[in-house]
This record gives sequence, structure tokens and C-alpha cells, in this order.
Amino acid sequence: VAAVLNLLSEVEDAARVPSLLLSLGTALRERGLAWSDVAVSPNTSSMLAGHVQRARETAIDGSLADADRAQAIQLLACLPLSDSGPTIKSLLDSRQPESVQVAALTALAAFQEPVVAEWILAGWDQQSPPVRRTAISTLLSRPQWTLAFLQAAADEDVGIAQIDSTRRSLLLKDDHAGVRALAGTLFEESTSAERRQIIASYQRVVADGGNSTAGLAVFRRECRGCHRIAGDGFAVGPDLASSPSRDSAALVTHILDPNRYVLPNFESYVVVDISGRVFTGMISAQTATSITLQRTEGQSDTILRTNIEELSGSGKSLMPEGFEKKISAAEMTDLVALSLIHI
Repeated sequence: VAAVLNLLSEVEDAARVPSLLLSLGTALRERGLAWSDVAVSPNTSSMLAGHVQRARETAIDGSLADADRAQAIQLLACLPLSDSGPTIKSLLDSRQPESVQVAALTALAAFQEPVVAEWILAGWDQQSPPVRRTAISTLLSRPQWTLAFLQAAADEDVGIAQIDSTRRSLLLKDDHAGVRALAGTLFEESTSAERRQIIASYQRVVADGGNSTAGLAVFRRECRGCHRIAGDGFAVGPDLASSPSRDSAALVTHILDPNRYVLPNFESYVVVDISGRVFTGMISAQTATSITLQRTEGQSDTILRTNIEELSGSGKSLMPEGFEKKISAAEMTDLVALSLIHI
């Protein structure tokens, strides 16, 4: 490695060097080593210091392409957290482009220090769906971070609705006793006993089968403002016929307990602008300068980032609980029958 680094200090095409340094740095990191463990010439040491400094400057420069900033962030991840942490942490800010925030989270996943979980959890409410997905994946990649995440959920500082069923099963069987205990408590408490009873009573009726024609009338009355089926309605929430399996029980559970598992793309967000106006909806689009929130029946609001005073995820679905008050068990049977014939 020292020989290669010494050769790189003599490369005339300096633009090629960062990607080569990244490959070497990543390999060193995976073996528990750092640049400081490699004996190099003073000239090479100066070359390394120069590229690291340029990486710091590139990573925080909002005028540069996101791809260039992402590569710079990856190179910084090859340094000890004490050297690169402050820069990477600053890029978790929700005002940064999504791809930059994701690159920062991916870089942090390479470290092991407990403080990484604290940094990620600190900005939880302001994370957009793609960032939230990466944040969850990062936090669940190390036992210490997983425990910190679940403890934050137990303290109601973060939500667990975005954790899918497969990951929940793994957490319930985790090797770490503390993780297993917290996961068991959290996932058991995520649905109240009263709601579980309501779901069970509906599922007993739905199992008998229903009338899809009657189900269409129920869909148009209660669901089409946020859902589509067979081309009818508005695609705000998931398509009711998008389930990969013909599982009536799962459909009933998701309709009556919409907050049990919320895909990040369908989480409800609240934006307060600098004039104090409040907007709610799902984040349907983002650019470097604006955020678009989508509401029922295809309505939307676009807010300039410079006008955003506060952005926070609710941890809940845009779809409210309580559909048992609007849809009888017989009507639910018909609605599920409609959904299943289009899957």
C-alpha cells in the first residue's frame, strides 16, 4: 500500500487520484487500519493531506454536483471518526440534498462509535422518506445502535412504524437479549388490545368472501380520494391492488391499523413556513430548492426550502385510524373482494 501511495503522489492526472485513494482507504478501513498506519514518504504524506482537505471542502460545498460531494464524503469515511465526524455530521442537516444526506449516513455506517446513533436520531423528525430508509438501515446494522434506536422508540422520541415485518421478525430473534426484550415490548404495544379485537372481528367476517361490485361502491365512497384501483381514484396512498399476495387478512389489518407499518414514502409530514402557515401531506417530490406535499384527491403544496421554518415527520400514515366507524364488516368484505380480483 505504501508503494502504491508513493506512486500516486507522482501521478500527473490529479483528477484520477481521489477514486484510487478511496479504493485503498476502504480496503484499509475494512482491515481495521488507517492512513496513519502506512509508512510513506513526506511527499506522499503531503499529497494525502491535500486530498483530504479538498474532500472536506468538496463535501460541504453546495455549489458542486451531488455526486462529487458524495465521493468526497466516502473518502472522509476512510479517516477516524474524530477527524471526519464533525464534517459528516453537518451533512445530515435536512437542508442538504437528499443524496448528500444519504451519502453521509452511508459513510457513518462504516464506523462503530456509539455517538453515531445519537447523531442520526437527533434529526429523526426532519428526515425525508429516502433518508429515513437509510437511517433505519444504518441504525439496525450494529447492535449498539439498534439498542439506542429501540430505546428512543420506547421513549417515544422516534417511531417504529417504518420497520417492515421481516426486520421485526429478525429483531425479535436477535442475539442481543436487550434488543429482543425491547423489540418484543415495542411491537406488542404498537397495536392496542382494542384495535386488535376490532381487526379480529372484521377478519372473521371477511373470511366468508364478498361481492366485488358492492365493494366498488364502498371504494368510491371512502377510499378513492387517496387510493387507486383499476385506474379509478387518486394515487396518494398505495394502490389497494398492489399486494404481492392474495391475503385478505393482511389487507384488513392495514386498512384498520394503518400505523402498524408505514412505508416511509407514505408517512405524513408537517411543514411550518416562515410566516407560520402549516402544511401537511406526504412528500411526493423534492428538489434542491423545494418540497412538495401531496394531500387527498391529488391536491398538493410546494414550499421553497428557504421558506421552511420547520419540517417534521409525524411517524404516522396520512390514512387515519377508525375506518371501522365508516365501513361495516360486511362492506369491508366487499372491499377486500374488489381488491383481490385486481391483484
